[in-house]
Amino acid sequence: RPGGTPNGAGWAGNGVASVALALVITRMSRLILVALFWAGHARHTPPPEGAICSKVYHPSRRVVSIGDLHGDFRHASAELEALGLLKDGHWSGGESVLVQTGDVVDRGDDGKRLLELLFRLQDEAPTSGGRVVLLFGNHELMCMQDDLRYTSPADIEAYGGREAFTEAWSPGGTIGRELRRRNQAVEVIGDVLYSHAGVLPETLRTYATKAVGADAVHALNAEARRALQADKDGLQAETFAGHWSALLRDDGPFWTREFALAPEDEACPLLDEVLTTLHARRMVVGHTPSENGEVRTRCQGRLVLADTLLSQAYTGSDDASKMHAAAVVFFNHSDGAAAVHPLRQSAPSCQPLGGKLPAFTQQEVPELLSPTAEHAATALLQGPQAFRGARDSGKLIAGSQLDRRGTGPIRGGALAGLALVGSARYMLLCSAAVVVIVLVAVCLRTRQCARFHEKGGSKDSD
Repeated sequence: RPGGTPNGAGWAGNGVASVALALVITRMSRLILVALFWAGHARHTPPPEGAICSKVYHPSRRVVSIGDLHGDFRHASAELEALGLLKDGHWSGGESVLVQTGDVVDRGDDGKRLLELLFRLQDEAPTSGGRVVLLFGNHELMCMQDDLRYTSPADIEAYGGREAFTEAWSPGGTIGRELRRRNQAVEVIGDVLYSHAGVLPETLRTYATKAVGADAVHALNAEARRALQADKDGLQAETFAGHWSALLRDDGPFWTREFALAPEDEACPLLDEVLTTLHARRMVVGHTPSENGEVRTRCQGRLVLADTLLSQAYTGSDDASKMHAAAVVFFNHSDGAAAVHPLRQSAPSCQPLGGKLPAFTQQEVPELLSPTAEHAATALLQGPQAFRGARDSGKLIAGSQLDRRGTGPIRGGALAGLALVGSARYMLLCSAAVVVIVLVAVCLRTRQCARFHEKGGSKDSD
């Protein structure tokens, strides 16, 4: 243009400006999205009771925990099938998370068969985005110690006899090796703590000194795995001779009944201390049975007692075991929770779990994010370089518990928004938005030029 910027430079300048504008709009859209998640979380109220039970069997991402199974393969597998987690002997739960809180073995005849099923599901679930978490119970510990007082003769024969059973449960045996590799002492998913019997504050002070959240969970599991590497003689010495591993004694997470049986004015302060340390709002345990087959709560809903005596070795009949079969299902966070009896026909099969739960804390991440989204969210909070580093190191492909350090004041809902922002799908949408904005800018520029030429030039050309 005479008296103006050369056309090439003008187009280049406008192109740079368009790209800059697109980047600004993209960044602003991120901030708006996070603000919307934060605002929505701040106004969060528990979902209606009917809404919870209406989606118990929906294949969307949910956390389903089941308690003590005690060698009853028939009713355990029927329960998993009714919950949509098992079909034809294989995983069918999609992105669901299954937590089995221990005591798979003893009492009934099919402990070995049940363990092999759970191992298979644990291997298959990740292929569809799901996950299976297996926890140690006191009866797994007893079998490792070769204490077979509660092991049925039929289950022993399934291994080929007494000596073969002992060998299979040794650190190098077919079952013992897999249990030591696969199982955990505790787990926190979202804002729910899972343990077989419960975690006492003294256990945290002993084995997770000054650690909180995911670090404390990791410390407890590392200590349990180290302790359980011993053979049957070493485990008996450590348990009964008062050696270093208090995790294996009667006040540890496999044996304690403090939370279930102590008066609430004693148990609830202990529970609240543990939940605060582990960044959780509820604890789900098995171990101490509910003889009427109902999931019970204590401490205003913060403790969920989920051993409902499924095994026919306890109930004595098929009908009673179907009435007792139960699961605890969580959606998104601990407010959306229900106790489910999937094999019942003549009684209510779903009961929402309410309660008075502590407020979300700034360290808490209650949303049930996939491992990929969890690492993406944490890395995004730390900046683009951290996100790229996490991506390059493979943490955006595999992971488990979200490391909550350094999250600052971002609440769980906002972090879920950041995880969405950081996902590959959102990045593709942002890229598409940039292209569209640039094209619109070019189109507007073209029309402006056309109008300029129609009018015979601008003031600069006079």
